[in-house]
Parts: sequence; structure tokens; C-alpha cells
Amino acid sequence: YELHWTGAIIRTFFRYCQQTFVPVEVAPWLMGRPGRLLAFVLSLSLVAFAAARVRRGDRLPLFCLGWYAIVLAPVLPLRDHVSLYYLSLPTIGLAILGGQALVSGWRRTTASRIVAGFLATAYLAVMVPADWRAMEWWGERSWAVERMVLGVAAARQLHPKEAILLDGVDSTLFWAGVFHHPFAVFGVSDVYLTPGSDRHIDPHPEIGFVSDYVLPSGPTIHGLNESRIIVYQTGPGRLKAITSRYADTIAQDLDPEPPTRVDAGNPLMAYLLGPEWYALEGGSRWMPKRATVRIGAPRSPSERLYLFGFCSETQLQAGPLPVRVTAAGIPLSEFTLNKGTTQFHVTLALPERLAGTNWLELTIESGRTFKGAQDGRELGLSFGTFEIRN
Repeated sequence: YELHWTGAIIRTFFRYCQQTFVPVEVAPWLMGRPGRLLAFVLSLSLVAFAAARVRRGDRLPLFCLGWYAIVLAPVLPLRDHVSLYYLSLPTIGLAILGGQALVSGWRRTTASRIVAGFLATAYLAVMVPADWRAMEWWGERSWAVERMVLGVAAARQLHPKEAILLDGVDSTLFWAGVFHHPFAVFGVSDVYLTPGSDRHIDPHPEIGFVSDYVLPSGPTIHGLNESRIIVYQTGPGRLKAITSRYADTIAQDLDPEPPTRVDAGNPLMAYLLGPEWYALEGGSRWMPKRATVRIGAPRSPSERLYLFGFCSETQLQAGPLPVRVTAAGIPLSEFTLNKGTTQFHVTLALPERLAGTNWLELTIESGRTFKGAQDGRELGLSFGTFEIRN
């Protein structure tokens, strides 16, 4: 979605012009020279008709062409995001102009009728199968999402306390369904993808990260051993329960070591937190003055530690709050939270010698604590995630 105010705007405009008459995304049989030639003939015919009508004092064609250009203009800087659905509104103008051209040609000579009929037939010969293909694609995608969501809702009724792992989710099913958290409609939140699922899903980091939806190997093994996870296989039909088969086959090859991303708000990762952490509250956890976390070690010296958490305004009213973090007993750079920074995202460099080890223990220490208003607990900081990555 990055805007490019360059000559690419002109190229993007002509790409949309071709897609208007020959949408190769849903009509791949017309890719290349045949498609470009047909798009050129159809667009040139409309422009020629518009010019002829304007010379006779008819201003409707100018309005139609202006509609197309003006409504399309806001998306032309999106050089890397040319999409068919952006043509829905602009093509209204061309539809009016095309209808006028067809009626005008049909009312004139026999030759004009033949030309008008040929051009209309050529356009429909492309658009009817293309629209049918697009309709089938959207229909199959929506039905697949519907089967998955209803299947998860049924699984929750059968297993009210266990987390749900989905296996076999492909790119289409993920980006059309899982990514948008549709299970929340039925009150289901603890749904994850099986470890390694991100290898089979096309990445779109400009939209989101697939890894955020995948349950790492270590928590998966721990959850299966504790009977806190059920596994379902997605496919062309209903979801299939495969927990036992998955545990006896694929899970045997998973890595039991702690992951490099630990979500303090995920009950399946609670075993990675030290005993000093307080109970889960709304997707995060409070720590006292000092707390520990087990996390996977960096895989390369360039990776860093990312901390995402919350600090109470009550805590910050007493002045800047220093926070100290150690990794495997090695002190990292101390950081300070100041007034107004209740939500914090902190990045810390890691010693190069930690790379390549299996896992390490993080120790977080708050400079001071405050007492909770309702329960009197000694509270330091509240954390969401700890992550080691580039």
C-alpha cells in the first residue's frame, strides 16, 4: 500500500485500462498479446465513439470518461497493489458509455450494427466466463471458511476447555478466514495453527505475520501431553479430529525446546513463566518486582529481544521507572519508562555469545512496585509478549 508518485502512475493506469476489458487475473487464457490486442480494440472503439459524439455537441461521453479517470485516480499511486475490485466504481462510467455506443450503432446502418454486435460479443465472450470463474472462486473460498468456522464452533461445544489446533490450513483459507479471527463470533478465541503451518502459507508481512497464529512446537508438545489441546484437520469437507494420530506421528518430530516468541497471555505458554507471575488477566499477566521467563535462544548474533508490555500510570506518577533485564545471567541495556508511556515496545541488543544455544532464561526486574487498589498485590509491570528475532 505504499504510494509511488512517479511515472509508474501512468503505467498503472494503462494496466487498469487493460484489466477493465480483459481481466487476465480471472481470464488467464488471454494473457499476453491476444489479451492486449482485444483490450486495445475495445478501448479504442469506445474512445473513437466518444470523440465522434463530442464533435456533435454531446457531452455525456466526456462525463463517462471523466468518471472513469477521476474515480480511479486515488488508487493509481498504489503501484504494487493493482486489484480488480478497485474497478467496481470507475467502470460505471464506461458501462454508461458502452451502452450508449451499442444503442447508437444499432440504430444506424447495417454495417454499424455488425460492428457494434461484434464488439459486444467479443466483450461478453471474455467477461461471461471470467465472471463465472470469479464467482466460483469466491464461492468456494467463502464455503471453505464457513465449514472451518462452523467446525471450530462445534469442536468448542465438544471440548469446552481445550485449545484447538488446525492442521492443513492453506494460504486462501488463512488469509480469507483465520487471519480475521472469525471464531470470535462464536466466542472461541484459543484457536491456533499447528507448528510448521506457516511454511505452506504465502507471506504478506505488509498485512500481518502468519507466525503470530501458529502455536510453536514446545507449547504444542506440552499441551498435548497435558491433554489441553485437540487437533483438527481442515479439508474439502468437515473438520476431522486427528488429535491421537497427530500426537503419535507428527508431534514426535517436533522440537520440545522453548520458542523464540513467548506470549504471557497464552495459557498454553504458562509453563515457560516463573512461579512468581500472577494469574492471567485479559490477555496479559502482571509480575511482581522480579520475574523470569524461559525463551528460545537467538539463532544469529543479529537477532534482538523485543518486549511488549504495559506500565500503570499509578506506577509512573512516582517518576521515571528503571527496568533491568538479564539474559542467561548477562545484564542487558537498562531502559527507563517515563510518564505517559503506559504501553511500551522495547528492543534490546543481545550478547553475541548467546546465539546458537538451545534456550535462555530472562529475568525482568522493575525499579519499584505499587499495590493494586482492589487486592493489595505488589505489582511491577504487565507483559504481553517476549520475542527474539531480527
